Amino acid sequence: MSVFGLLSGLLDPLRRALLSGGDDDPQPGAELAAGQHVWCLAASEDGRLYAGLPDGRISVWRCDSTTNSATFLGEVQAHGGTVYAMHARGVKLASAGADAVVQSWADMGSVESAGSGLPTRVAASNPVGCGLPILALVSAPTGELFSGGADGCVLRSA
Repeated sequence: MSVFGLLSGLLDPLRRALLSGGDDDPQPGAELAAGQHVWCLAASEDGRLYAGLPDGRISVWRCDSTTNSATFLGEVQAHGGTVYAMHARGVKLASAGADAVVQSWADMGSVESAGSGLPTRVAASNPVGCGLPILALVSAPTGELFSGGADGCVLRSA
């Protein structure tokens, strides 16, 4: 049984390591190059890996643990500036960034994504009182999404 392990560094390109044999003695595997600094990562339950980039794009790969491989699906322009935070829950994705906007993305298997595997924007919101970059996202067990930003506030996102 293989387990995906994700490694990234602020000054390094995106790196993906496939960890074999559980977490006892992980062995490094293949690398994926994002071509830019990676500010955040998210992984969905259906095997997609997302990388938030400084130019506002999100790169998307489909990872396959049975073959220890990954397929680059493409990129979407997500924000007007650095993508600082992403959160995947199930096959839904939320992203936030320097533009102080929280983006909600459609299920990657939905009609909206046209089978491309890439996320499709379904909603955007600017949390009340937020004008500075949003740096963190988390989902509560109830499904509510919360954001934290450079303004020092934690807010519930719409």
